[in-house]
Amino acid sequence: YFLLAIVSFKLSYYNEYKSYLSKVMAKFLVYFLLAIVVVAASSKVLSRKDARALGIVLPKGQKKVGSYCSEPKNIDLFISRIKNPEEAKDSAFLCAFVAFQKSEKKETKPYTKKNVNERFDYFKECIKSIRRINDEQNSWTAGITLFCDMSEEEKDARTGDLIFPEEGQEGRGNDDYETPDRIGGDDIALPPEHRDKPDYIGGDDMALPPEYRDKPDYIGGDDM
Repeated sequence: YFLLAIVSFKLSYYNEYKSYLSKVMAKFLVYFLLAIVVVAASSKVLSRKDARALGIVLPKGQKKVGSYCSEPKNIDLFISRIKNPEEAKDSAFLCAFVAFQKSEKKETKPYTKKNVNERFDYFKECIKSIRRINDEQNSWTAGITLFCDMSEEEKDARTGDLIFPEEGQEGRGNDDYETPDRIGGDDIALPPEHRDKPDYIGGDDMALPPEYRDKPDYIGGDDM
């Protein structure tokens, strides 16, 4: 009887343990399947056609991209994930390029199949430049700007006749690079054709009021 009681107790304990184990395994299976669904949903792939429907043009050779790449708020994260940009493949830049196309910083016209590869090349060079600058110093942080997908001609058209500090100079307001064609300390430059006219400010035909035109040292104030 004693042995029978021990066997019965063990069988009962085993059945309870088996039941508990089954419940744990069932819960684990449910959570595992749920995780798969979530991951699958978050890693949805956009084909070239799907991307086009969202206003995104993929460069040549890139047939698909993760849907999460279309989130412009994550562009800095995508850039930080590019290891060694100087030697990275095009696919490493794709996510950031797609996010840039959806960002407010992009000011060029919508890409086409004809110019997207050129824009992609400009963008890659911009990323490489950003990383080089940030690796060489830590006093400030370079980042994505509206110029990142522009040619040199397009950049020049945007900056116009602005005067920038030359290499080795401190920056705005530095007396070492003050010139007669400058006005103030904010790098606002006169166009060449107006540099001998003290009553002219900027390149938008904004002139000093008549009562101040004989005062070339007058800049700013409420009457400008």
